[in-house]
Amino acid sequence: MKLRLMVGLLSLIVIFAGCTVWREHEITDFKAATGGEALEHSFWKQVKTKKWNTLEAHLAGNYVFVTLGEGRLDRSGAIARLRRSPEVRHATAIGCQDL
Repeated sequence: MKLRLMVGLLSLIVIFAGCTVWREHEITDFKAATGGEALEHSFWKQVKTKKWNTLEAHLAGNYVFVTLGEGRLDRSGAIARLRRSPEVRHATAIGCQDL
């Protein structure tokens, strides 16, 4: 009986330790971002809402943006390219589709 109780208790601990109990908090800006995915989400949110000053302040000086048509762009070229885009419909980790 003790063995069953210990195995059951251990199973519950493993299940709850491996699963997320709380929902993800919504990323509102760069300050709330804690990981790479959250930073990327915040980046594309700034692009969609056209907050260029905030976006530019958070990009590194050696930032590189790669497109199929234009190739590799530096920080200022990337901002200019994103500003020219009429609408960002779908963003991925690799880049931006339909830009």
